[in-house]
Amino acid sequence: MNSNTNNKLLSLLYVSKAVRPYTMAELDDLLEKSRIKNNAAEITGLLLYLCNERQESSLCRFMQVLEGEPAPVERLYERIKQDTRHYHVTLVRKASIAVRSFGNWSMGFRRLAASEIALAQGYFEPEHWWDNSKHNQQLDIVIDYLRSFYGMHR
Repeated sequence: MNSNTNNKLLSLLYVSKAVRPYTMAELDDLLEKSRIKNNAAEITGLLLYLCNERQESSLCRFMQVLEGEPAPVERLYERIKQDTRHYHVTLVRKASIAVRSFGNWSMGFRRLAASEIALAQGYFEPEHWWDNSKHNQQLDIVIDYLRSFYGMHR
């Protein structure tokens, strides 16, 4: 990916609720198509699919970080918001960055069970990110977790 020395990169983090549980084959298909498009637009990032062990759709979530030039990232996010595979798309963080956190991945992916989240460094609950009293602390935990995950799997 272009390293972009102009310091005009955008990092965007959102969460959403899955309309239903997805199979690994469906997620693999989504990921393959996303990687092709993201690579062409020089967008990097990480996609996490979080679902409880019983695969209850009410408890399945997507969490994604997108990084790249602002215009392509914004266009992609607008398309993502219209995608019918999920709903309640919530923008958690949008920030200018100088360096990509996930620069080597056209789109990293991992499916996480709820039990894995609880074992993560710090516990975060996507349902409560809009609680302003906890927002910054929760967001720091999430970003640290995503960076840690990326570091272990690149």
